[in-house]
Amino acid sequence: MNSKTYFMKRTIIIVFCLLAFSGINKAFTSYTITPVSVNYSESWKNMKLSEFVKLTAKDYSDLIGKKLTLKERITFSVMKTNMKHELKKNKDITVGQYLAGSKKLGTGWVILLVALGIALIVGIIILIDFANNGIF
Repeated sequence: MNSKTYFMKRTIIIVFCLLAFSGINKAFTSYTITPVSVNYSESWKNMKLSEFVKLTAKDYSDLIGKKLTLKERITFSVMKTNMKHELKKNKDITVGQYLAGSKKLGTGWVILLVALGIALIVGIIILIDFANNGIF
C-alpha cells in the first residue's frame, strides 16, 4: 500500500471518529426543565478553615443535609486539598471567606482546554504517522 493511500485512510478514520463521538452527549427533550433552588443551612460557611479540612465527605454530607454524588465527593476532596494550601498562607480564614476569594475556571475555558488537548493529541498522531511513512 502506498504511503499516500495509507495516510488518507488513516486521516479519514480519525475524522470520522471525531465526528461520530462529538455528538454523544446531546439530549433532545420536548419540555423545559427548570432547576429547583434548594436552600441549605449555611452555618458551615462560618467554620474555620482549619476545622473544615478535617471533615470527611460523609461529615460534610451530614452537615449540608444532602447526599453527595461521586462528582461532588471528588470535588470536595480537591477543594480540601486547595484549602490546605490556602491555610498555610492564612490561618484565621473562614470557609465563606475562602469561597468568596477563590477563583474558578468558567465552563467555556474548561471546554476550550479539553478541545485543545484533543487537537494536540490528534496532531501528534498525524505527525507520527507522517514520520513513519517517510513523508517528513
